[in-house]
Amino acid sequence: MDFPEWGEAFPGNKMIGAATLDRLRHGAYKIILDGESYRDPDAAKTLKTKLAKETKITQS
Repeated sequence: MDFPEWGEAFPGNKMIGAATLDRLRHGAYKIILDGESYRDPDAAKTLKTKLAKETKITQS
């Protein structure tokens, strides 16, 4: 979640979102990650296959 979105995380009280973000950011480093994941590239395919099999079993 990006910094401007924290107010939306607490729609009833945006002040709580701002205070939470302030506590988390105090003394912290901001690291922005961009690009492809280095995780197992076959993991997404395996998950899709598993979900497809489970769906077929459920629909039978």
